[in-house]
Amino acid sequence: MNMTLKTANAVNSRKIKFATVLFAAIYIFLVSLKPISLVAFYLLAILGLFFITKIDFMHKRNFVLFSLVSIAYVVTAVLSIVFKDTPYSAYDHLGRMAYFAVVPLVASTVYLLDISFRRFLYLNAAGIFLAFSVALIDRIVTGTSRAAGMYNPNTYADMLCVMAVVVTVGVFYFFGQKKENITMFLALIASAIGIVLSGSRGALISFFIVLFLAYWVFSFFGENKQKKLLAILFFVIFLLASFALAFSSDTKSRLLRIVDSVEQWYNGTRVVGSIPYRLEMYTGGLKAFVKHPILGYGYHAGPQVVAEICNPEAAKAIRGFSQLHNEYITALVNSGIIGYIALMALYLVPISLFYKAKDRSRDEKYMGMAGILVVLSYMVLGITHGELGYEYESVFYVTTLTYLLGKLQKIQDGKRDTPSEESVHNANNRGSVEQR
Repeated sequence: MNMTLKTANAVNSRKIKFATVLFAAIYIFLVSLKPISLVAFYLLAILGLFFITKIDFMHKRNFVLFSLVSIAYVVTAVLSIVFKDTPYSAYDHLGRMAYFAVVPLVASTVYLLDISFRRFLYLNAAGIFLAFSVALIDRIVTGTSRAAGMYNPNTYADMLCVMAVVVTVGVFYFFGQKKENITMFLALIASAIGIVLSGSRGALISFFIVLFLAYWVFSFFGENKQKKLLAILFFVIFLLASFALAFSSDTKSRLLRIVDSVEQWYNGTRVVGSIPYRLEMYTGGLKAFVKHPILGYGYHAGPQVVAEICNPEAAKAIRGFSQLHNEYITALVNSGIIGYIALMALYLVPISLFYKAKDRSRDEKYMGMAGILVVLSYMVLGITHGELGYEYESVFYVTTLTYLLGKLQKIQDGKRDTPSEESVHNANNRGSVEQR
């Protein structure tokens, strides 16, 4: 009997150690050697089949709520295909939704990992440093004007942006610890320069918007002492990014062309190019949504539907996209208002859970701030890109939120299991009375 128990414990221990390595691999390689991260994510989900019965999942409120909104997000996509009104949507497009369907399994595995918030911050920094190195080598060796390694430049920059948000929290979490503080600050600089090297206008603008939002998140969490430091950090990063732009003529010219491209599209003189295509998709998408507002045209159908009603010069390019380069319009066209509500729930429910940490311990506060800023970064980036329509962004979103929600849950579980001073005092009093 004892031997059987020891063997079972040894097996569990080996599985948890293996899962810890997988978790680390996701963050270290996600923006550089992406296939490794995808394999690691699915292995975490497979291990979850074994662990879900061991953590009393239904009593983990954070996990239950996040799982419900994640699965609801998947269900709306399925329903949009079931009741589709076009031939463009099919079940084989649902593969990208799999990351949200396995949230309960990934959460169950991540909950059992003994990974401190400190180590989590370092994993994000390591991922940024490796991604920056790959892009820098790509720029030097190939001479490309939009360095991104294995990634599409926009996807690469978006991932750097959300990881930069995490290390921004790390800069203040490690305040007063010189070595750790410098590491986080250098990671933040590397992410800013990496975004510039990628030439992604949307990610660069979003990066500074999210840093600005961080100022208000710190305020809501009562970290007013850090606000001045955050303002200084914002200014320093802005100067460094501007300096990097001076040496990246392509990125600078792309930024300067934004206003001209919008004006030319509005006047009807130009409908070809990144910005005109986006504007065609946005206006066409809203027109299409009005015609089928409840369940939309079916998951993945958006670009094909918009291509039928947009300017013919842009139609061919738009048909080649998998989404409408706006998370919200894509949801409205694909899955209607029901899909849009599911998308917003996927954002707002985690924010509400993280916000509850604002009056708790210092570690819980910083985990809450990190979680809110990650979600806000996805919401901001989603204005010009379809973040949750890409597998790597989905992997980061699911893994990061399950980790942070799990850590907060575990701390609260520990507090419930530990008797309060008052309950101990009352128990002692009862014991004294019984003895008398």
